[in-house]
Amino acid sequence: MEKNVEKELAEFFAAHNTKKEHVHKIKSEREQNEAAFLSKFVERRANIFRPAFDSFAKAVEAQGVKCRIEEREDKPLDQHQIQSAAITIAFIVGDSAHRTLSEYPYLTVSCEKHAGMLSLHKSTISPGRGGQSGPEGKVGIEDVTENSLHQSLVELLKQSL
Repeated sequence: MEKNVEKELAEFFAAHNTKKEHVHKIKSEREQNEAAFLSKFVERRANIFRPAFDSFAKAVEAQGVKCRIEEREDKPLDQHQIQSAAITIAFIVGDSAHRTLSEYPYLTVSCEKHAGMLSLHKSTISPGRGGQSGPEGKVGIEDVTENSLHQSLVELLKQSL
């Protein structure tokens, strides 16, 4: 093989290897950032979100409205989908309490670790009654507080009952 071809191959592979290392470094940093954000979400879910939902549920259950709170963990569903970590509170209205949470008015706070944001989803739909269901927006993790959750839940109740 001629020297100029050997030189060209050596330069190509040096550049290619540098690019591969850079891509690996970026992927590794992204995975570390996502893991740190997920960890922060899990901590806030345990220390802020769950207690806020529990205290609100206690208050509305004293008024005769049943609640269900469920937590979901971050896990892969298949090669292309991931179930995000989340917490949901639903208001069990109507005759049957054997439906899925998505059939009742609910608020879900989900961890979007790839975006470094929380996603809020709300539904006012209840059995035998219409309503609306959809995203409420994305917010920073520090923006979701006990008070902001309670305010959102009051609005949800007003729209649902």
